Amino acid sequence: MKRTKQVAGWAVVAVAACGRASAPAPQEAGSPPVVAATSGAEAGGAAPGSTAVAAAPRPGTRVELGGTTEQGRFKVSVVFDTPRVGQLFAVEATVLPTAATADIASVDVDATMPAHRHGMMTRPVSERSGPNRWKIDGMKLHMHGAWVFHVGVHADGKLDEIQLPFDQPPEAVGP
Repeated sequence: MKRTKQVAGWAVVAVAACGRASAPAPQEAGSPPVVAATSGAEAGGAAPGSTAVAAAPRPGTRVELGGTTEQGRFKVSVVFDTPRVGQLFAVEATVLPTAATADIASVDVDATMPAHRHGMMTRPVSERSGPNRWKIDGMKLHMHGAWVFHVGVHADGKLDEIQLPFDQPPEAVGP
């Protein structure tokens, strides 16, 4: 997967995590807050290159990152609970074709820190968990700071990708 492309034009919307969203999504009682990131075009028409940054989610906060792949063939969503620095965690990915049905062979997720020019020290393992769904085990963000999740969708003999920025917070301090 490509790891050198710059990430721009993303808006980050926090829902019930820091109270900065204009219309929080409904949640079940007792469910963790959700932080969602979408491309600028999907975040209500934010201008390309603009960024609305919410506070970094605390460990345990449910996060959903998503958007449309570079070639526009798939809508991708990855969901996970914000890990502590150095903690192994799993990602659940949902991949939906945007047009004609594609035969999705596999979905890979990896993460890099562009500013530090390195990736994770683990090799995640991806396994289909249902129709259009994959579970990726073995993710580990060993430093706090700006990471980029790289999602690769292998379908019909082609690779389509999306890059999703995520700010890994430092260790949490009390509530």
